Order: sequence, then structure tokens, then C-alpha cells
Amino acid sequence: MGFWERVLHYDDPGISAHWVLGFLAEIARGRATRAQAFAALQLNASEEAEIALLADTVTSLPAGVQKLARAKEIEDVLLLGESRFAPYDSVAAVKTRLGV
Repeated sequence: MGFWERVLHYDDPGISAHWVLGFLAEIARGRATRAQAFAALQLNASEEAEIALLADTVTSLPAGVQKLARAKEIEDVLLLGESRFAPYDSVAAVKTRLGV
């Protein structure tokens, strides 16, 4: 089981895409740490590495509209992936779409 399988609900226990986006936003704002997010989401070490890679695609951007646009893009793709709508119907497709 990995982060992507859990967030896309291929494995139990699942992780809500809304929770992931909430934590990514709070980390970007400096209101939460990655360690706090990892603990709350009950991630193992490999899942932590996977979500860290995704978080880097947000936190590496300049402040403002670009971060917000990237966070919204991630949310949209994760929600579509949860529903398994084509072309977001596999973990590989979602990861490719998000560039991770």
C-alpha cells in the first residue's frame, strides 16, 4: 500500500483528497509542518516520501497565485482519480498528470 493507492482509494484505509489538500495548503502557508501532516494522516515512511514529492510541487513555486493554482490543480486531479474517471483511472495516470 502506498500514498497514491490510499488517496485514490485503491487500498484501505483511504485518505481523503480534501485532507491532503488542506495540509498542503497549511504547509505552504507555514501554519503546519510536514511532520504534523504525516502524523495526522498516519503515513508510513514510503508514503511520507511520496507525499513530500507532491508537496514540493507546491512549495517550490513563488508565493501567491501560482501556489493556489497548483493546489487547485492537484485537488481537481485527485478528486477525479478517486472517482476513477478516464483518463484518471489508474495510479500511474494520476501521477503522470501531476508530474510526480
